[in-house]
Amino acid sequence: MKHKKISPSLLGFLIAVILSVGSMAVYFVFLQKDEFYLLDNPTSKPTVVELNDVKYHLQPYEQKKVDLNKGRNSIKIYDDKNKIIRDTFFNVETKRGVINPTFNKYYIFTQYYGHVENKDSLMLSESMNIDNKNYFGKIEADSTLFISDFYFNLNEDFQKVIKNIDSLERRKKIFRKKDFIDYYTNNYR
Repeated sequence: MKHKKISPSLLGFLIAVILSVGSMAVYFVFLQKDEFYLLDNPTSKPTVVELNDVKYHLQPYEQKKVDLNKGRNSIKIYDDKNKIIRDTFFNVETKRGVINPTFNKYYIFTQYYGHVENKDSLMLSESMNIDNKNYFGKIEADSTLFISDFYFNLNEDFQKVIKNIDSLERRKKIFRKKDFIDYYTNNYR
């Protein structure tokens, strides 16, 4: 029986397909970032929230992953006597976010990555005063009902490094106040 030779162009095409499939598998298994929303209670008191007709009882300092619709979502926030104190809607256009039913202040901190001259001067060019202490870096405070302008959620850590970056890269992470102060103190002071 005679064996047919595979043409070089067909062999090249098959290798390219195998490498593409392998790259996609690595991305989906190891690199793809989860998309989720957190309902957070950063206070020392329990809170009750009804989100899209589903009631959630959050204990002090508890957070729960929740499903949201793209677009309009309804929320009812209850007081400790089970009386509705807020009945409203919010819009979702992002892949991750924090629902802040207590309207507490969260801090969004920008971490810089990459090999760029004067990267440290970026940290020193901006600051925010929190409890009469200056914290350097790009820090934003947000106390709105739905917060979504970040990359790493409350329960995720910053990446230690991002490999193969020749230019400046930024990633934002959202923190509760105490968690931000602890993170900053442990990493920048």
